[in-house]
Amino acid sequence: MRTMNNNYISLSDIKKLETKIDDIYHYDEKIFISFKNCNLRPTAGGQLYDKGKFYNGTWWDIKEVIQKNNKILCWVDAKENNFKVNDTVLIDLDYKRRNAISRMHSAIHLISYLNTDKMTSGHAGYAKSRIDFKGDIKKFEKLFPKIRNNFQNIIKQRKKIIVKYLRSSEIKNVKEFYCTNSLIYRVVEIENYGTSMCYGTHVNNTEEIGEIFFDEPISVKDDIYKINLYI
Repeated sequence: MRTMNNNYISLSDIKKLETKIDDIYHYDEKIFISFKNCNLRPTAGGQLYDKGKFYNGTWWDIKEVIQKNNKILCWVDAKENNFKVNDTVLIDLDYKRRNAISRMHSAIHLISYLNTDKMTSGHAGYAKSRIDFKGDIKKFEKLFPKIRNNFQNIIKQRKKIIVKYLRSSEIKNVKEFYCTNSLIYRVVEIENYGTSMCYGTHVNNTEEIGEIFFDEPISVKDDIYKINLYI
């Protein structure tokens, strides 16, 4: 998981953002645009990239968002002569997609708190997500119905999902914590159930996670198994 600039993370909560084109790049025969400020997120922090569009006199769809050399770059399927550096633009986030990814991300956190096995990876997507655990799948299969039932009950309880910015000395009982060069760490807490270091987006409470469907656990290799989630 990559650490992100806190200013960028705060901007990512804005649905519509007026800004300027910072630069234009060519990668893999595609046109990418960087903006002075950007409210769209790349694939990072355990979740899939945003989509959206921007307006500079014409609406242009943003097909993908990547992070390269500490810049947020937006892929636009168009010719370079449609854009100029310092043009004022309005970026419009695809909020329906973002909200689905946020629901998935919060669901992954909640499942990881309910399962005593160690989570080895998780990825929040738009329609499908995945979470991997290290443990005995046979034992987990017996516990899975109870975990799934607890998950549904907690959603109904409307537990708060809180984002906090903490110094390393303030961090206690945080799951999946690892040290970085950052002075401030971003953690996400689900009220009464757990706290994890995380740079992704989340809904405000467990009720907003809504209806999530699960596959039965699937063995990946040796002592690793996965669960797929769907909206």
